[in-house]
Order: sequence, then structure tokens, then C-alpha cells
Amino acid sequence: METNSEEFNITDWLIKALEIDFSSEENFETFALEIFEEISQFARLSKNEIINNFSQLNKDVNHRLRTSLSHEFLEHFQLESSHTLKITKSHDKVLNDLYDLIQLASSTEDQINGKDLSSLYDIKQITTEKVTISNINHLYELLNNTLAKNHSIILEKLRASNKTIQFQNRKINNLEIQNKSLINTINKLSQGMEKVESTLKSKNSFPPIPLFNTTAAPSFSMVTASNSASSSRMNNNNINTPTPRTPATKRRSEQNDNTSLNKKSLTTSNRQNNNNNRNFNQQKQKEILNFNSFDVNSNNVAISNNKTNEYKIAGDKQKEKKARNYQNKQYNKSVGLGSGSNLLVRKRKFYVYFGNIDVSATTEQVESTLKSILNEIEYEDFVELNTEVNERKTKSFKFSIGYLDRAIINDKNLWPKYTIVNKYKMSKIEWDVIAAKIASRNKSNNSSASNVQSQTTKSS
Repeated sequence: METNSEEFNITDWLIKALEIDFSSEENFETFALEIFEEISQFARLSKNEIINNFSQLNKDVNHRLRTSLSHEFLEHFQLESSHTLKITKSHDKVLNDLYDLIQLASSTEDQINGKDLSSLYDIKQITTEKVTISNINHLYELLNNTLAKNHSIILEKLRASNKTIQFQNRKINNLEIQNKSLINTINKLSQGMEKVESTLKSKNSFPPIPLFNTTAAPSFSMVTASNSASSSRMNNNNINTPTPRTPATKRRSEQNDNTSLNKKSLTTSNRQNNNNNRNFNQQKQKEILNFNSFDVNSNNVAISNNKTNEYKIAGDKQKEKKARNYQNKQYNKSVGLGSGSNLLVRKRKFYVYFGNIDVSATTEQVESTLKSILNEIEYEDFVELNTEVNERKTKSFKFSIGYLDRAIINDKNLWPKYTIVNKYKMSKIEWDVIAAKIASRNKSNNSSASNVQSQTTKSS
């Protein structure tokens, strides 16, 4: 039982003391020695508090505690040879003596010399007597008596020191047990840290996003300048600037009379040219030009109905996009969301783009990462993209999942840092391949159905 020297509470001490089994001699010695070590804390309490709290203990415990504290006090101030504790059977006297012993044990040696200890101890008056030696036998008797007294004093001190040594050994053993438990917990924590480090090292470490090179990308001013230059070249080749007209109020001279016919003929020809140019411009304005932002030097080409045009912003591709969005809306309205059926249904695929992965990462590492992220969501069509490029800075992959599981790509916390995850946008060539597969499958289904129907008609 340990007490805190800064915040000592006698109530808490009493609660702990009542829980001690005093039938064990070892527990009682530890209890008494701890009181003597914290005697200054008990000395600050009033007499009523000491008596009221110690009276809660057993009478036998208080008697033994009185004897033990007295022994410690006499040994500390080296008074055991001249002071003997008085014997009493009164419990009130025992409690009062406990208070007096607590006050004496917390005093200094000068204070004890000025106090009367006769109420507690029988004091022996030590007087120096002249020793008269009559013969040698008398001398031997005196020596034997002195040796016997000194021997008894040494034995008492050895017993007291033995108790102190035993108490210190118990404390050392307890500390060793605590140290062993701490070492075990530290070893367990270190093993856990090693496991965490091994799992972190086994996971894929993806590089940061490469910096965007602004010098390689064309700026908006460069693109607009090239477009304006191309339009100005087109206008200079196709459009003639009209001649300035003379004011109608200008007076005609005789010299100008001869050239009036020529001027009229020129103005009519200019008017025809302007009308032709205006018609040409109106025809040009009806055509929509594409815009290639990846190549500054490329000329703008008129958008046609040809489906092979790569940079088409209007026309058939827009119609196909609207039709595809309408089909997706209809599918979302009519698709089933239940589970637990044994029917075999065709799963609609949703293609996912997974890119910006380090070139040193292997396909097996990427697949293991996908399995841990998707968490039992089935994926198919796992393909590495752009394998034909010789000098790649990053890797990218394509795979497909169920259309109803597509919301997992929106939870960016699941995917590794700096990777790019989005819906995969297939090119026209890939769409044509998928359409050809669907058409061949439908054709085979129709042929099998027609064969079954012909066989049924023949049997009938």
C-alpha cells in the first residue's frame, strides 16, 4: 500500500487498510513499515482524525502496530537500550499512544530530548559506576555480562535489519516482475509494428502525378492567332475589296464625262463580285468547322456526315450520344435490384479506366490491388493499354465490372493516392468490335431458333 506524498487522503488509506489480510505476518510488516515511511503525512492530521481512523482497525492490529512503531522509533533515534515500551491492555490508551508515537517519529532529535517520554516508556537511568576488581574471576564475570548485553543488542539490530532487507527484497522482486511484464508488452508492440511495416511495404507504392508541361501545350492565344490567320488567308483569296464610291453631290467635270461610262460598268461588275462573295460567305457560314486543340498547325476542316471524323462536335455522334443516354435512363428504370435468385442473367458491363501507375509496377501487383479494392466485386476484360508505346512514363489498364457496381469508382478514398480512376471511354473502333460481336451472337441465336422451329414443323 503506497501513499502519495503530495495528495494524502486518510479516507483512501483507511479503505485500502481494511482490505489487507493481517493474518499474514508479511502483510502486517509491510503495512507498518509503510506507515513509518510516510509518518510526516500522518503527523499533519489532528488527534481526532488519527484516533477515529485507527479505531476502525482491529484491536489486535492496533496493539501490534503500537509495538512495531515504537521499535522503529527507538531504533531510529538509538534509544532502545534505555527505553522500554510500557505494557497496557486499554484500547483507548493504545490509540492515544499511536498518536504520540506518530508525533515523536516525525520530530527531530533536539525536540525529543526536550520531551517527557515517561508516559510511553520505562526509562532506565544509566549511571557510570566505578568498577572495583577484586580478583581475576570478578573481571571475567564483568566481561561476560558486557558481552551478553552487547550480544543481545546486536541480535535485536540484526533482526530489525533483516526485516528491512526482506521488505526491500520484496519490493525489488515486485519491480522485477513489473519490468518483465513491461518487456513482454514492448516485445508484443514491436512485433505488431513489424507486421504493420511489412504490410505497408507489401502494398503498391505509386509515384506522384507527373508535372504538367505547360510549354508543350498550346495556349489559347496561339490557337486563336492561328485560326485568325487561316481565316484571313481564306478571305484574301476569295474576297475582292470594293472600290470606293464617289459622292453623288460631286460636280461632274468635262474630263470625267468621258470616263463616266467606264465607271458605271466598273461599279456594276463590283456589285456582281460582292454578291458572289456574299453568297460564298453564306455558304461557308452554314458549315461547322472542327477544332483540334492538340495540334496548333492543323487547319480547321469542315465537319461532314462522315462518321470517321475524330474531332466531330455535332452531327451523328451527338445523336448517338443522346440515344445512348436515353438507353441508360431506360435501363436504370427497368433493371432489377434484388438478390438470391438462381436464374442465370446477362450482366451489363461497365468499363473502368485505371491509370497513372508506375511503369515498374507489375500486372500481378495491379490485379492484387484491384481485388483488395473491389472486395468480392467480379471484374473481367482486364487489359493493359498502350503496350505498343516504347517509352511510356506511366501504365494504364482497362477492366469491366457490373453496371450496378459502377458507384465504387466515385469513392476515391478506396483507390491508391494519385491514381486516376474514371469511366473508360471506348473509341469507335472498339464500339464497332463490340457491335460486331453482339450482331454475330444475335445471328447465331436467330439461326438456332429457326432450326428449332423447322424441326418442330417437320415433326408435326
